[in-house]
Amino acid sequence: MAKDFSELEVLLKKVAKVVTGDEFRSKSSAFLEKYCDEFSYEDENKLEYSQIHDRYQEEIEVSLLDALPPEDVEKLLEQLPAYMESVSASDMDGSVGEALDLLTSLGDFTAFKELMLVTKRNKNSKAAPAESHEMKSTELGVAGGGKLFK
Repeated sequence: MAKDFSELEVLLKKVAKVVTGDEFRSKSSAFLEKYCDEFSYEDENKLEYSQIHDRYQEEIEVSLLDALPPEDVEKLLEQLPAYMESVSASDMDGSVGEALDLLTSLGDFTAFKELMLVTKRNKNSKAAPAESHEMKSTELGVAGGGKLFK
């Protein structure tokens, strides 16, 4: 007989609501943007990377603990492994899948580093148009050399 995970799915939907919410996404994005420049594209992993990853995990955990009562967290931790083994991704609600992705990847340093490097690349690509405009302004001899963009 298949185990009934309806109570756990309600909890996962609560987690999904937190991790897909504007406040959580804003906090997460701010953290990633703040620290992404510490990461390089080299294969070597520096001690600072692990320390930043630990801080990120702590922030995520605090956000989840603030959103869920302790007994819900206990149920989630207790039932999640069996749920993951018995439910396929196609059977999950999309937001629940997103919440599970976050929960299961939270301890994955490689995934975190990749996320940081993607954030860094995106941040730098957003800055590129301003830099190119600054360069053109300087080349054209415009007063101030485009300091508006600094």
